[in-house]
Amino acid sequence: MGFRFKRTMTAFLMLLLLFVCACNDSRPALQGEIPVEPVIPGLQSPCEALPLKGSFSIINPQTTIYALALSGSGRDIFFSSDAGAVSMLDEQGRLRWEVPLEGLPVSAVLAPGGRLAFAGTDRGKVYCLDQEGHILWEKSLPGQVLQVALAPDNDCLAVYLQGEEGQYKLCLFEQWGTLRWEKESGPLEELWPLPGDRLAYLEKNEEAGTLVLLAGGKEYWRVPASRAAFSEDGGLVALFDAGQLDFYRLEQETPPQLLWTKPVALAISSLLVTEAGKHIFAYSTFPGKGNNLFVFNKEGALLWEQKIPGGSLLQSSCHGEKAVVSSWQEYSENFSKLLVFDSNGKTLQELEIALRIEKMAVSQEGNTLALAGNDGRIFILDLADPEISSLKNATAGKDPGPQGDFYHPALFQKAVGERYLTLYFFDDQALHLIPVSRKVKNSPEMLQTAINELIKGPSRSSNLSRTLPKDVEIKAGLEKGIATVDLPGALNRLGGSTQVLGVVDSLLLTISQFPAVEGIQFLIDGEKVPSFGAEGLCIEHVFPRQSSNRKTVLYLPYRSGERYYLLPRELLALGSQSSRQGGDLLKILLEENKRLLPEIPELKNVTMEKEQIVLDWGPTLKKLFPWGGTPENKAQAALFLDSLLVTLGHNFRCKKVVHLVEGQRWLPPCGYPALDQEFKSPFYINPE
Repeated sequence: MGFRFKRTMTAFLMLLLLFVCACNDSRPALQGEIPVEPVIPGLQSPCEALPLKGSFSIINPQTTIYALALSGSGRDIFFSSDAGAVSMLDEQGRLRWEVPLEGLPVSAVLAPGGRLAFAGTDRGKVYCLDQEGHILWEKSLPGQVLQVALAPDNDCLAVYLQGEEGQYKLCLFEQWGTLRWEKESGPLEELWPLPGDRLAYLEKNEEAGTLVLLAGGKEYWRVPASRAAFSEDGGLVALFDAGQLDFYRLEQETPPQLLWTKPVALAISSLLVTEAGKHIFAYSTFPGKGNNLFVFNKEGALLWEQKIPGGSLLQSSCHGEKAVVSSWQEYSENFSKLLVFDSNGKTLQELEIALRIEKMAVSQEGNTLALAGNDGRIFILDLADPEISSLKNATAGKDPGPQGDFYHPALFQKAVGERYLTLYFFDDQALHLIPVSRKVKNSPEMLQTAINELIKGPSRSSNLSRTLPKDVEIKAGLEKGIATVDLPGALNRLGGSTQVLGVVDSLLLTISQFPAVEGIQFLIDGEKVPSFGAEGLCIEHVFPRQSSNRKTVLYLPYRSGERYYLLPRELLALGSQSSRQGGDLLKILLEENKRLLPEIPELKNVTMEKEQIVLDWGPTLKKLFPWGGTPENKAQAALFLDSLLVTLGHNFRCKKVVHLVEGQRWLPPCGYPALDQEFKSPFYINPE
């Protein structure tokens, strides 16, 4: 009995000890998982559809991943985070090792072979680790490390840091930790250690940038540049500055040789050069009217171009066989759009992922893609999957109603306490600013709220595009009827008339909806300036507010991508001097409808009564309401009726529009909107 009791107690104590040890484990809270699908909910078999190889989650959802890197084969995934550690995963997302460091590892890199990893922390520590996670060497530097970068041949490591007194410094270490040289510097945008004891860096300047090349710590080339990118071997460099893209060959013993130069209309925000200069990617974060991703070969010929979302991350395989872009800045929701292109610019894959992708890495051959989200999750995708060329995920959302998601009918009433703001976004071709009604919470600072919502961007399913970068900060205030809008200096460096007009006009239209606003004054970084953007758009004067109630406005049917909208247009803007008579407006409106509707019905008679307008149509009206119609048929019918109702109601203050067919009442088939519609003011077009 005593022996059994002792044995039981011993086992109990051992279990208790294991439990206590587990609870006291001080390692960062990391865990491997069975692959979890990050795509939009509603897909029947998401794991079967998405080529997902593995995933990994950090338990704390507020975790920030500072750096994400893949080995050349894609079998090693290295990352650093504010959990205070660097970690290595295998290609299925299983944790191989994690190493706590002194300070936050704000910058980290992985050698292409995966045998060495380097990290720098905000406490001035630099680490070199082997493929098993052992620390091979470490250095303590005065200040905080801002960036580490590894030379293509793994021969040296560049470290950029800010000293304790605010000064900046560059250090170049040999692979095994020996300091080659160090040099004082200014604030830098990016740096590239190159073979042969060379280092290039892009200086940050308020007015313009500069690319500087060093050899042995001494400067030997300086050229204006706002963006730059080097080939993997460091022998080629692409530069963008002041609307011009230049491509150089670099030789260690001779000055750089200019191979070609190209004018580029858009302000390029990032460049990428593949091995041997086979592909040069030039990307502008703002799409404007046309394409914003341009791909050249090493001779300067344009290989292909595409329009991709604003604020995209851009990665390519070593030789440009695949290019991957992702952006969470396209929509107001935290959904990311992911696109994969082949070497000819053909879309291989298009996904929407319920994740805000913050970091992205592609393997050298382009077969593996790693994505890191803002919630600490990492997903590893197989880009070599045979089904990739035909894969496109379904979208999900609220019940779209009988019109599907093709059109959202106008609203003429709202619930008590609800508030709608009108925001203006570009259509899919950046030709027009489309008004969108968005429901928001009431706030004492509605002017600032409207600007914040404009910055958030359009909804995911809208087929509209933003006019402002998602992360920009714009401050607004109202005093004595004048709205003051303070724009950051970064926006003032925009290039292209579409960009500049999109920013200014979308703000003007959004702000002018408030009755208290009589004029608008723009500032740049708190200062009055006469013009805005590289195009020099004049913003010196206060813009007077003009009430739309005094204008004759037509609400025209319009299409952006797969979505239909009402597009307000003043009568004079349509090139017409017609009077404000109902018949005249309707003739113009029906003529504009020809662009979208398969057949325009014949209008026989218009009767203007005291509180209603009666429209008598011929039998062709029934063709807009086919039996068993598709959601798009029903959307077109609702759009047509809304166009008439809002145009007539707004301009003639009528309370009702009645539709007859050959003088008789007619009831459309089930699922279509009623023909007799009531108009109320205020009204809200294109509600989200």
